[in-house]
Amino acid sequence: MRIDPATDSGCYVPVMRPFRYHAPETIADAVALLAAAPGASSLMAGGTDLLVQMRRGARTPDHVIDIKRIRKLHTLVFSEDNGLTFGAAVPCARLCEAPEVVAHYPGLVDAFSLIGGVATQGRATIGGNVGNAAPSADSVSPLIVHGATCTIAGPSGSRTVPVDRLCLGPGKTALEPGEIITTFHVPPPSPGAAGAYLRFTPRGEMDIAVAGAAAWLQIDDGVIAGIQVALTAVAPRPLPV
Repeated sequence: MRIDPATDSGCYVPVMRPFRYHAPETIADAVALLAAAPGASSLMAGGTDLLVQMRRGARTPDHVIDIKRIRKLHTLVFSEDNGLTFGAAVPCARLCEAPEVVAHYPGLVDAFSLIGGVATQGRATIGGNVGNAAPSADSVSPLIVHGATCTIAGPSGSRTVPVDRLCLGPGKTALEPGEIITTFHVPPPSPGAAGAYLRFTPRGEMDIAVAGAAAWLQIDDGVIAGIQVALTAVAPRPLPV
C-alpha cells in the first residue's frame, strides 16, 4: 500500500506485486509452465477475479499464465447427439448469446448471465468461475444438475471429472499441481427436460449470491421422471440435495 501521489489526499491505493507474464499458445505449454512453478503460478483467462485479488494482495503469484491465446480453450460445439462442449476460456457473453445454448440449456443461460455486469460478461469465463471454487459461484450448481463434466490436462495426461467433484471448498478444487481445466461437457438435452436457476442477492445484479438454487426436471407424459437440485452459497461447496 502507498499514498496516492496524484491526489496527495492521504488515501491508500493498492500496489500490485511484480510478476512474470506468460502467454502460452498450447495446452501443453501451459501445463509445462504450471509444472515449473506450481505453487507460485496463477492461471488467467478473463482475469476479472484474479486481477482484483492481486490488487488487494489476496493473491501474490510470481507467474501469471494467460491462457486466452490457446485456441482449443475457445471451442464451442453443440449437437443433439453429443450435447454441448465448450472451452474453459469461452466468455460468458458468448455462451449466453449462442442460439444452441439458449434453445437447449436455458438453466445454464439463467446462471451464466448473472456472472458480473455487461462489461464483465465479455471477459469472465466459466473456467475461471468454476476454478475459483467460491461457494457463491453461480455457474457450478447449474452445471452439476445438468450432469456436466470437465476435462483436465496435466503433467500425467488428461482426465475427466464430474463438476460435482471438482469444487471441494472455498478456493479448493480437485486439481492437482500443474493441472488446468480445458473443456466442459454437458450431456445432450432429452425431450421433456428443462433446467432453471434462481439466486437471492441483497441489493442488485452486481452482488454475489447469498443463496441460489439450480434445478433440472425430466417430465414424461405429465409425470416427473427425474429431478436434480443443487444449492449455491449455503455451504462450503455447491450442495446437491
